[in-house]
Amino acid sequence: MAVETAPPKQAATAVAPTASAKKIDFENQILPILKRNCLSCHNATDAEGDLVLETPATIAKGGEDGPVVVPHKGVESLLVKSAAREAKPYMPPKNNKVGAEILKPDELALLQKWIDEGATGTVHVKPKAVVWHPLPPGLHPILAVAVTPDAQYAACGRANQIFVYHVPTGQVVARLTDPKLAEKTGRSGWRSSAQRDFVQSLVFSPDGRYLASGEYRMVKLWVREPNLPQFTLGSEPVTALAVSPDGKSIATAGHDHVIRIWDSGNGHPLKELAGHTDAVTALKFSPDNKQLASASADKTIRVWDVAAGNVLAQTDVTNAPSSVGWILGGKQLVSAGGDNSIRLWDFPKETGKPLTQAKELTGHPQPVTALEVSPDGKQIFSGSSDGTVRQWAADSGRQGRQYNHAAPVVALAVSPNGKVLATAGGNYARLWNAERGQQMGEMKGDHRAAFRLDQATQKLKFATDEVDYWKGAIDTATKTQTAKADAVKKATDALTSADKTLVDKKAALDKAADDKAKAAAEDAVKSAETAKTSAANALKTADASAKEAEKTVADAKASADTAAKNLVKAQADADAAKKAAADSEKPVHAVAFAPNGLSVATAGEDQVIHTWSADNAAGFDTFASSLGPIRTLAYTTDGRLLSGAEKNGAVVWRSGPNWTLSRTIGTGDEKSPLANRVLALDFSPDGQWLATGGGVPSRSGEIKIWKVSDGSLVREISPSHSDTVFGLAFSPDGKMLASGGADKFVKVFDAATGKLIKALAGHTHYVLSVAWRANERSIASSGADKAVKIWSFPAGEQIKSVEDFKKEVTSVRFIGLGGELLTASGDDRIRRLKEDGGNLRDYGGSKGFIFSTAITPDGQLILGGGQDSVLRAWNLADGKVLFSLEPPPSEVPVKKSGPSTAAAE
Repeated sequence: MAVETAPPKQAATAVAPTASAKKIDFENQILPILKRNCLSCHNATDAEGDLVLETPATIAKGGEDGPVVVPHKGVESLLVKSAAREAKPYMPPKNNKVGAEILKPDELALLQKWIDEGATGTVHVKPKAVVWHPLPPGLHPILAVAVTPDAQYAACGRANQIFVYHVPTGQVVARLTDPKLAEKTGRSGWRSSAQRDFVQSLVFSPDGRYLASGEYRMVKLWVREPNLPQFTLGSEPVTALAVSPDGKSIATAGHDHVIRIWDSGNGHPLKELAGHTDAVTALKFSPDNKQLASASADKTIRVWDVAAGNVLAQTDVTNAPSSVGWILGGKQLVSAGGDNSIRLWDFPKETGKPLTQAKELTGHPQPVTALEVSPDGKQIFSGSSDGTVRQWAADSGRQGRQYNHAAPVVALAVSPNGKVLATAGGNYARLWNAERGQQMGEMKGDHRAAFRLDQATQKLKFATDEVDYWKGAIDTATKTQTAKADAVKKATDALTSADKTLVDKKAALDKAADDKAKAAAEDAVKSAETAKTSAANALKTADASAKEAEKTVADAKASADTAAKNLVKAQADADAAKKAAADSEKPVHAVAFAPNGLSVATAGEDQVIHTWSADNAAGFDTFASSLGPIRTLAYTTDGRLLSGAEKNGAVVWRSGPNWTLSRTIGTGDEKSPLANRVLALDFSPDGQWLATGGGVPSRSGEIKIWKVSDGSLVREISPSHSDTVFGLAFSPDGKMLASGGADKFVKVFDAATGKLIKALAGHTHYVLSVAWRANERSIASSGADKAVKIWSFPAGEQIKSVEDFKKEVTSVRFIGLGGELLTASGDDRIRRLKEDGGNLRDYGGSKGFIFSTAITPDGQLILGGGQDSVLRAWNLADGKVLFSLEPPPSEVPVKKSGPSTAAAE
């Protein structure tokens, strides 16, 4: 209600008496009065004087001048006095622009009686049908980002679309699509939307399999399907395979020595090429797709007409050839085998005639075991059991650069642009810069096992530090306990002394002979009684302190026992992780580059295909075959992997990662169990529960916990906050849930019961983010008051407040298992703070308001996104920008989304 300065002689409105014995219903009797005459100025959107009169809760908060109601005292309440024109400011003002009228006597009577009854009540939000409107063109901020715990995948929401990226390569691997939205909008595939509304929140499950996204009255759970075979080519164990340059055909050779041609799209057999009498060791299509070269342990090299299925040329060699390839645009053939030499062959002029040797390249002191030709056909790479790879000019036969793999080489691959060479042999594969001859990285073992080892090592150190902490805590608590026990003894002695003194003074009083002596003795008795009372109180206080100290020691010992058990487990986990990482280092037999050149695959004795970044050898994805050691690998031109193992036929794997919509929580309409936009999400540490936070602005906060496996409601925490919830975080042990809301409170609830454990007050504006430290003894919060606060838990005391931010602090997270903090704010800054709140490093490059950050559990990778719609990643240690990913320019969302303002209220 607006303020009006009324004339001194303005008459007050009389309050009519009310004889009703029935309790006043706020929603049905008081709210309609306020809606007609007050809410146009005093609502959550336009709260003049910071006074909101929409609910009993907001009325109880008062405004900038203090409370407006005194429960059970209607006559004394400013709300009644102002409305009755008995006290300034008079409300509503005369001649106001919204047509609000001065309250009638019966209305004033109802208002006063409602306050006399305690000023309580509820407002049931009546759901409104959702009316969807198009998003403004070009509006696609990143409001939410998330990263998988293993740092493999990052997700961000741009407007109503969700992008999933592969972190090591920075390439987009999925753009999530809700099939129902595609049906309704006529959009499909790459251009489809994930949601109708802005993506408000994102979080990956602890195992990285699920991604939860929050929108208006709905949460969507997206699941990453495991890498599975698309189809298998035949049943013969594969000894060699090849993919045609046009991607239409796949050639395989089995133990029956027959070469088979397959349709790469559906796996249907096309042709069989029979003739070899021993194992086929190598296959390679010609650049024009028309011919196929084969090498065999039967000591022959053959060139086949793929369409006709007959041999065009054949030659016998002295030693069984291990490799074959096409050079100089298909003008010549190159082969190698057990005689340490590389041979170049010319094709005969007549069909059926033998190949003729054009050159012999020598230099390797041991057998040549692998050959690969550069994409332009001008360079030959040869790998040998001598541990080296040598580079040769195809036209002149001159040897160029040499690479030291340092183990017998069994496989080679060259990137599609010819700039990167991959060598395999021993228990590892290596990447080389083919232009400089420098090693770029090593690919060894299972990167997942290496990640688990890193995690286990960090947790072991943390567990060790916790044991040390609690040892110190016990020492401190024991010393305090001793001091408190001494205090009890002293207080007991003092009480005994005071009691004796009192007895003596009373005895003296009994012996007093005259009035003067009695008066003096009585004063002495009173003083002694006072001293005894004081001593008794001191003993009581000391005894209570001693018992508290005793409990502190007991609690510290219990925590120390838990820490000791955790240390034993952490040591066992670290030992197991170390063994698993070592056991994963098995011989590598095959290597292949993806057609886009961004990743490279390796496989071998561990029966698993591993993919890696072709830039830095960072681990990517895995495909478990369980078909025996994998001997050969290839990629189809559309990016599918092809593997040949010692059991069954060649396997064509589905291209991935495959993210699909698993289920939804909430309906997105007025019937949804979610009242408004879901602004906060968090998975429990075991991944079984998903917590959602939101609520109706200015009316109520909403916290609900759902079962991930079926989407059922586990519990609703009510009451939670009196206003919208913006931040949620499960404690590391999953037993507690911290939340932050627009009511300026940080609260901690028991996750199993919903019971409030602690309410932390200190923020002066909305609390936008909350986080737990790994040791669960600290909570960090950030807010629209441009501050970050650190709280001691469970004491609930504020330890530190960092207030040098220029705009809202939208995100706060603890880094790794320590006490340093990562913050993001509206002043374009992502900062790393020391434990004491001092600034340690800024992570630059962002332009505009930053809405969200994410950080990996090991604290090494940071993600951030905001108003400029660019997803950025930084290395925590040195602040280096790893990538900056902009939205596709042609994919600005303009077709769908966002509920109308009315529907969102």
